[in-house]
Amino acid sequence: MNFKRQREHLLPLCTIIFLWISCTSQSKDSAIELVKNIGSEKLLAEATILKENITPGAFVIPPRTWPDSFQLLAPMQVRQQESGFQLLMTKFIGQEKGLLIITAQKYTPQESELISYTYLFDGIYWYEDLRNE
Repeated sequence: MNFKRQREHLLPLCTIIFLWISCTSQSKDSAIELVKNIGSEKLLAEATILKENITPGAFVIPPRTWPDSFQLLAPMQVRQQESGFQLLMTKFIGQEKGLLIITAQKYTPQESELISYTYLFDGIYWYEDLRNE
């Protein structure tokens, strides 16, 4: 195989790697470390204050209104849920992963075939959602 043909095969591979890196953000392990550094209590407290101060029914929360703890986590997006907030950390080919911050009293997320939750700290779960094609 000559150099020109090798380069032609390398370009699609580099494109795929670039897209994968640009479409994904943080892993579960790095998110856990960030939550530890910020403090889960602070994260929950700021999420509760945000929930009290935003318009009910607003789905995507603009970055300018994110509390400091959310900004330190640097999510791709923050969405309001009935139970609290989803912080989208990773998105790639129909799969989302991120943090679920629960502000509702006595709420436990329910898993399904397409969405799973891993308990991290009181009121904080890691979610993996395959529904977003």
